[in-house]
Amino acid sequence: MTNSATSNLSADYEEQRLAALAAYHILDTPEDVAFDDITHLAALMCDTPIAVINFIDGERQWFKSVLGLKVRETPLDISICVHVIQQPDLFVVPDTRLDPRFAHNPLSSSKPNPQPSSRKQYAAL
Repeated sequence: MTNSATSNLSADYEEQRLAALAAYHILDTPEDVAFDDITHLAALMCDTPIAVINFIDGERQWFKSVLGLKVRETPLDISICVHVIQQPDLFVVPDTRLDPRFAHNPLSSSKPNPQPSSRKQYAAL
């Protein structure tokens, strides 16, 4: 394992997970409207100002699609999603600002940056 943020994962699992991620050849690819459609739909369905599709690499979390943040990647030490891959079940955090694991995380403490959407049809879903 290359990062202490993934230290709760077994070495074998982490190696397999990273190999599977590499096999997809998706990291650092251009933005894709299909992924953006899913991100916008998730934000609408969950009534949240932030939604992302990201991939957890060995040293970073990289955003394939992002709504409400102005970043395309972050180091794992501030990744909220790295906690998700360490859980065997559903992982729900109703408000990261109130959760002691994430309250001081810059992704939780800064205001979302809503991005204007040209996809007005989402309001009708």
